[in-house]
Amino acid sequence: MLLKLDGNFAIEDLWNHTPENVQQLQRLLASGVPAFADSHRRDFYEIEHEHQVFYIHICPNGKVLLLAIWPEGSVPAHVQCASHLTAASAI
Repeated sequence: MLLKLDGNFAIEDLWNHTPENVQQLQRLLASGVPAFADSHRRDFYEIEHEHQVFYIHICPNGKVLLLAIWPEGSVPAHVQCASHLTAASAI
Protein backbone atom coordinates (compact mmCIF):
# COMPACT_ATOMS: atom_id res chain seq x y z
CA MET A 1 0.00 0.00 0.00
CA LEU A 2 1.05 3.59 -0.50
CA LEU A 3 1.07 5.62 2.70
CA LYS A 4 0.85 9.39 2.25
CA LEU A 5 -0.06 11.84 4.98
CA ASP A 6 -1.46 15.23 4.03
CA GLY A 7 -1.27 18.46 5.98
CA ASN A 8 0.71 19.11 9.10
CA PHE A 9 1.41 15.95 11.02
CA ALA A 10 3.72 15.57 13.96
CA ILE A 11 6.22 12.76 14.42
CA GLU A 12 6.96 11.80 18.00
CA ASP A 13 10.25 9.91 18.27
CA LEU A 14 9.97 7.60 21.26
CA TRP A 15 13.58 6.34 21.23
CA ASN A 16 15.75 9.36 20.37
CA HIS A 17 16.65 8.47 16.79
CA THR A 18 18.79 10.93 14.88
CA PRO A 19 17.11 14.12 13.68
CA GLU A 20 18.09 13.09 10.14
CA ASN A 21 16.08 9.86 10.46
CA VAL A 22 13.03 11.73 11.77
CA GLN A 23 13.28 14.29 8.94
CA GLN A 24 13.67 11.51 6.39
CA LEU A 25 10.52 9.80 7.71
CA GLN A 26 8.69 13.15 7.55
CA ARG A 27 9.66 13.57 3.89
CA LEU A 28 8.73 9.99 3.01
CA LEU A 29 5.28 10.24 4.58
CA ALA A 30 4.61 13.64 2.99
CA SER A 31 5.55 12.48 -0.51
CA GLY A 32 4.07 8.98 -0.28
CA VAL A 33 5.93 5.77 0.43
CA PRO A 34 5.17 2.04 0.14
CA ALA A 35 4.23 0.65 3.55
CA PHE A 36 3.30 -2.74 4.96
CA ALA A 37 0.52 -2.91 7.54
CA ASP A 38 1.30 -4.93 10.67
CA SER A 39 -1.11 -7.86 10.56
CA HIS A 40 -1.19 -8.02 14.39
CA ARG A 41 -1.69 -4.34 15.22
CA ARG A 42 -4.11 -1.85 13.76
CA ASP A 43 -2.54 1.36 12.36
CA PHE A 44 1.05 0.08 12.74
CA TYR A 45 3.26 0.03 9.64
CA GLU A 46 6.70 -0.93 8.39
CA ILE A 47 8.28 1.38 5.84
CA GLU A 48 11.35 0.12 3.99
CA HIS A 49 13.65 2.76 2.54
CA GLU A 50 17.32 2.68 1.54
CA HIS A 51 18.21 -0.50 3.42
CA GLN A 52 16.43 0.42 6.64
CA VAL A 53 12.98 -0.16 8.08
CA PHE A 54 10.94 2.40 10.01
CA TYR A 55 8.27 0.99 12.33
CA ILE A 56 5.52 3.49 13.05
CA HIS A 57 2.07 3.86 14.56
CA ILE A 58 -0.43 6.39 13.27
CA CYS A 59 -2.64 7.59 16.13
CA PRO A 60 -6.32 8.46 15.60
CA ASN A 61 -5.42 12.16 16.07
CA GLY A 62 -2.96 11.94 13.15
CA LYS A 63 0.24 11.96 15.20
CA VAL A 64 2.90 9.53 13.99
CA LEU A 65 4.86 7.59 16.59
CA LEU A 66 8.31 6.49 15.44
CA LEU A 67 8.80 3.28 17.39
CA ALA A 68 11.89 1.67 15.85
CA ILE A 69 14.38 1.70 13.01
CA TRP A 70 16.44 -1.30 12.01
CA PRO A 71 18.55 -2.46 9.05
CA GLU A 72 16.55 -4.07 6.26
CA GLY A 73 16.67 -7.86 6.49
CA SER A 74 16.87 -8.04 10.27
CA VAL A 75 14.31 -7.52 13.00
CA PRO A 76 15.32 -6.39 16.51
CA ALA A 77 14.64 -8.88 19.29
CA HIS A 78 12.19 -6.53 21.08
CA VAL A 79 10.09 -6.25 17.90
CA GLN A 80 10.12 -10.02 17.35
CA CYS A 81 9.15 -10.57 20.97
CA ALA A 82 6.29 -8.06 20.78
CA SER A 83 4.97 -9.68 17.58
CA HIS A 84 5.11 -13.12 19.18
CA LEU A 85 3.26 -11.93 22.30
CA THR A 86 0.56 -10.24 20.26
CA ALA A 87 0.05 -13.33 18.12
CA ALA A 88 -0.05 -15.58 21.20
CA SER A 89 -2.55 -13.37 23.00
CA ALA A 90 -4.88 -13.49 19.98
CA ILE A 91 -5.20 -17.30 20.25
